[in-house]
Amino acid sequence: MAVYDKGINYITGMNFIAAGALLVSDGLEVEAFQLIRYFYSSKYGLKLREFYMKDSPRLNFYVYSVSYLLEERFFPIYSHLQEKGITKVSDFVFQFLQSLYMRTFDFEIGVRLWDCLISFGPDFLIKFTIGFFQKIENENFIFGFVS
Repeated sequence: MAVYDKGINYITGMNFIAAGALLVSDGLEVEAFQLIRYFYSSKYGLKLREFYMKDSPRLNFYVYSVSYLLEERFFPIYSHLQEKGITKVSDFVFQFLQSLYMRTFDFEIGVRLWDCLISFGPDFLIKFTIGFFQKIENENFIFGFVS
């Protein structure tokens, strides 16, 4: 995509998106490219292009939003992450969002998240991430997740 759109920089995590798109399209490169183009397109797509532009302005905004909400609403989880040496929760969240969760979950779950992303739009990423942490907090799962 970085060759197709000169405004996009290659960022770690894009390879997970490309691999996921190829798997979803059964290896058909044109279909995979069209899916990725839909994710990035600011005219007809999800407008995630700003996730991968220089300085990643939209990605940084989403990471800031999630990190702020996590610290404000889920302080026990936030504190636990701090205790485990994850002092910058934003780095933790950045990895989730940067790869559109393809790096975080099994392929089948990642694809379902992509379905929701396509259906509900990019703000779904913030809502899902907060919901994910809420689920962790409700089940005390964090101690196994980040041990």
